[in-house]
Amino acid sequence: MVLFKVVDTLIVCVMKLEDKIKCIAFHSMNFVVCRLMEECFFLAFEKELSDLKGLVKANSYCEADETITVLDVELSLLDVLDDPVIKVLMGSVHRVLECSRTFRMINGLESFDLIGDDKCYDFAAGLYYSYDTDEADEEKGYGDRLYALYSHYMIFQMVLSHCACLFMFKKLEAYKEADAIYFDRTDDLFEDKIETEDRNARLLLSLVAGLQEDIRGLEGLI
Repeated sequence: MVLFKVVDTLIVCVMKLEDKIKCIAFHSMNFVVCRLMEECFFLAFEKELSDLKGLVKANSYCEADETITVLDVELSLLDVLDDPVIKVLMGSVHRVLECSRTFRMINGLESFDLIGDDKCYDFAAGLYYSYDTDEADEEKGYGDRLYALYSHYMIFQMVLSHCACLFMFKKLEAYKEADAIYFDRTDDLFEDKIETEDRNARLLLSLVAGLQEDIRGLEGLI
């Protein structure tokens, strides 16, 4: 009887850890989307949306909060812009959003009781900003922003690789494991050849490889 109680307690703990990791991964994807859209708006303010420069902040359109990060009107606005760089970035935005939708569906994360957990949101924010340490500089020109895109994508990939490792290694911190995959198995990672039985890790690793395809789409534009 005591043994059964111990086992039940361990199962509950594992489930709680799994739920935390799911929420952290969900919010981390939101941070990636918001950062991508912020860069889109910064670039657009230099050209097609120059009338709005100085009137609104680039990150005012898509703030990563506990509920929802992106509204259809913002997506529609950016989707119709002609800038080829923005088109590549928006391709990445939709790629991450599609991954997030699939992630929520297979994990039953439609309930805001789960994804709205403040602690998980704060943990995800800490994880994301441990990689993305540069503050957005509104004074940067169009050219400077173009050259910074490669480093932004590297940050996105490292964050998502880290989230994949949380699932693979069943822990709330996996900096060493994520670094090992990103730096020691770079080719396998970018070619989507990292093997794992965890479906969530597989989904996130495929997203990392997809973003690498988008990076190649930037070649010749920067």
